[in-house]
Amino acid sequence: MKTKISILLCALFFLTNCTKDDENINPIIGSWSLVQLTGGFAGSTQNYNPGEITWTFGEDILTIEDNLTNNEDERHYTLIEHENSLFIDFNDDESIFGDFFFYIEINGDEVIINQGVARIIIENDTMPTGISDGYIYSFERQ
Repeated sequence: MKTKISILLCALFFLTNCTKDDENINPIIGSWSLVQLTGGFAGSTQNYNPGEITWTFGEDILTIEDNLTNNEDERHYTLIEHENSLFIDFNDDESIFGDFFFYIEINGDEVIINQGVARIIIENDTMPTGISDGYIYSFERQ
C-alpha cells in the first residue's frame, strides 16, 4: 500500500511541477494594427482603422504592410531587456547616431513603441537618451 501511495505522490509531484518555458517566448510575435501615431516635431496625432497599417513580427523580422499606399517593407529587429524595461532595436545600420533601442511596452493586446524614450550603445554600454521629435506608435493585436 505504501508503494502505491509513493508512486501516486511522485506522479502528482512531476505533473504539477512541469511548466512551460515562457522566457523563450517573444511576446511581440504576431500581427498588430497601427491605431495611432503621435509625435514628431509638430506633435501631431494620426489615427488609423484596424488593418490599414499592419506590423507583423516574426522571430527576428518585422513586415510592415501599408494597405493605404499598397507598400510592404521588411526590417530585422531584436528585443532587448534592460533594467526591467523592454526595448526594440530595428538594427538600422544607417543611423548616424549609432544603435538606438526604442522603449516598447506590451500590455496584453496593446503595444506602444516610443521613439522619444531610447537608449544608445556607446562603447558596449547603454545610456538613456531622449529624441524630442520621436514618435509614439500605438498598436492593437489583430
